[in-house]
Amino acid sequence: MHAKLTELPSHNPASSYLSVVWGGMQIGYATVGSPVNCTPLYADLPGGVCNCPHWGYLFEGALTARYPNGEYEDETARAGEVYYFPAGHVLIYEEATKALEFNPPEELETLMTAVYKKMRELHGAAKK
Repeated sequence: MHAKLTELPSHNPASSYLSVVWGGMQIGYATVGSPVNCTPLYADLPGGVCNCPHWGYLFEGALTARYPNGEYEDETARAGEVYYFPAGHVLIYEEATKALEFNPPEELETLMTAVYKKMRELHGAAKK
């Protein structure tokens, strides 16, 4: 199985996240056009943190994993680096970012369901 990153299927029409599940892993291509602090998007998840571990590689940008529970030190991955962020983090895209990620599909689906729901809520609130 193989594909060009930009030809992976859309995970959700409301996002630019492209992904596919192969061999029991979810492979995703994330493109974020400007800085984003994901803290408000995780508000409905237990502890307000991401429940999904991420393994990845940054093509462009910088991505910080903040660990509110103090179990790990906060860390920032930069373009050209591989990373592993265990569950229990909050992601902060420091700038426009392009990343290839490998995730366990069940945990990612729980995360993305909550994130998309929160995005709709926040978008609706911004329109009022």
